[in-house]
Amino acid sequence: MGPFSFLPGMECYHGIVNICHTISGNLCFNGEETDMTGGEGYIEKDWGKSFPQSWIWMQANHFETRGASFMFSVARIPWLSRSFTGLISFLKTPSGFYRFATYNGGTIQSLRIAGDKITARLRNAAHTLDFTAAYTQGGILKAPKNGMMHREIEESITVEIKVSLTGRKGNTIFEGTSGRAGMELSNAAEFLV
Repeated sequence: MGPFSFLPGMECYHGIVNICHTISGNLCFNGEETDMTGGEGYIEKDWGKSFPQSWIWMQANHFETRGASFMFSVARIPWLSRSFTGLISFLKTPSGFYRFATYNGGTIQSLRIAGDKITARLRNAAHTLDFTAAYTQGGILKAPKNGMMHREIEESITVEIKVSLTGRKGNTIFEGTSGRAGMELSNAAEFLV
């Protein structure tokens, strides 16, 4: 959220706890144990009385290149008697960390939804980030609305995301595909550019 995290009166706050870490241990569910050792994890958090009125969120860190991580989020955020569109996205690669956000001049150059596919192009002063995500049906999660967990949202964790990062001169810095990515869409058509 950058400096927006200090605005009073926000209905929702978002924080990234860990971008990419190695998992060690087992998960036991309904008496069935799964070894998670060697996997890669990502942790973020949201808090507040209501989620934004609309958003697109996706996150991936199962790329061919170990340690790579990608996150994209755009939301229509109510604030006081108005609202604004907030963008935060990043790509972490072995060669660097690339951020595209409202607070650092990052912009959405294009955003299209056709059937189950989302394609987008983001830009900042030095880089262009293109991505395509193929949405798959997900599960229902509860979300806050006016301080109560009454809203239902759908989140998929079987999405495939392809990303490509280029420099100012068009040189390719990173390309990769991640399966088992997460995605949420809520009134997503509002963001089409």
